Amino acid sequence: MNRTSVFKWCREFKNGRTSVHDDQRSGRPSILTDDIVEKIENALRDDRRLTVNELSAMFPQISRSLLHETIAEMGCTSCIYKVWALEKPSIV
Repeated sequence: MNRTSVFKWCREFKNGRTSVHDDQRSGRPSILTDDIVEKIENALRDDRRLTVNELSAMFPQISRSLLHETIAEMGCTSCIYKVWALEKPSIV
């Protein structure tokens, strides 16, 4: 830790800070709601051959990378022969 950071932390603790953990910050709100995740699950349940590009066209407010991440979190690990392979059979 450099000297400037040490002085900053010393000043913070003198001013009443009690923890070294980061303070909670307000960030940009997520556009990915439970409702949208459910719609993505339903779309994949209806047609497991949907590509990320097709899902992106269906959900233009969500980036392709976030769609891919969401699909992976749902248990769809990869696209094999143009059908999403499920790690967990929860959305079949």
